Amino acid sequence: MKHTQVKDALRNIWKQKVSWFAIVIIAMLSVMAYLGINFASRGIAGNGNTFYDETRFRDAEIVSTLLVTPDDMDALLAVEGVSDAEGVYQTSGKIEVGGARANVDVVSLTDRINTPLLLEGRLPETGSECAAEQPVMESLGLSVGDTIRITDAHGDCASYLVRTDFVITGVVFHPDHAARPDHVPGNRDIVVLPEAFDEEALGGCFMKAVLLFEGTAGLDRFGREYADAASAVLERLETLGADRALLRSGEVRTEYQSQIDEGHAELDDGREELESARAELDDGWAALADGEKELADGEKELAEGKQQLEDAWQELLDAKDRLEAAEAELAAARAELDSGR
Repeated sequence: MKHTQVKDALRNIWKQKVSWFAIVIIAMLSVMAYLGINFASRGIAGNGNTFYDETRFRDAEIVSTLLVTPDDMDALLAVEGVSDAEGVYQTSGKIEVGGARANVDVVSLTDRINTPLLLEGRLPETGSECAAEQPVMESLGLSVGDTIRITDAHGDCASYLVRTDFVITGVVFHPDHAARPDHVPGNRDIVVLPEAFDEEALGGCFMKAVLLFEGTAGLDRFGREYADAASAVLERLETLGADRALLRSGEVRTEYQSQIDEGHAELDDGREELESARAELDDGWAALADGEKELADGEKELAEGKQQLEDAWQELLDAKDRLEAAEAELAAARAELDSGR
């Protein structure tokens, strides 16, 4: 830049010094805002990654309306890129304390994946103990050591649980709810041991499975590298899910078809018994009608016999009267004969 141009630029800046300084200040504020937001987002992401690493947060969650079978778990572990998988039991229920009510999800405690962060107390060690998330504790005014009752909408034991009463041993922060309660929709969790669920009724199946992938540990979960590493495994899981869904549907259809056939057989037997009972009932009604007719005929004959008896008795009385009159006439005749003699 020539010397005269520099002088002209400085002269123009000096003439418009207020506007120039305003532009400089606005630019500085914009840069500061950008740097603040950028560093804040990086700090939030860093804290999130630290939390997810500490709790071994799942890379994927598999949910099936037909339950996740042991064979499904083996198939998931065999998928390329899956390093670990755990089955999870889960059911919904409600807790009511002193008029306050909270809807909760009861989930089984996992060993390696999605492990809750303990805030107070200890994790459950028996089937009658539980740990609750902090929002549940606060909304119901609960403390460690309190006993809660988990029921369904009708006040009965919640589905697939073997008991209703649990002692709270700790307060936890579940990895699935790593945000403020009003930012994550849905119920908060009550964590119990797997033995609190009726495993026999579930047939060894799980409500869902949580998975960890190979090569994702330590990666920024909000970055492109993590998304690329996980997407390839997710595609394989989607393919497996489509295959397993058809296979599981066939298994369920086969498993319950025999029960359906048995039910139809029992229904047919019941219909035959019903028809037989209906025939016996019809025969009974016919016999009852015949009996009623015979009873009516008997009553009629009895009434006629009674009338005949009354008529015979009247005739007997009339004959007695005539006999007494004849005896009186005979006595009078005898008296006249004796007098004539």
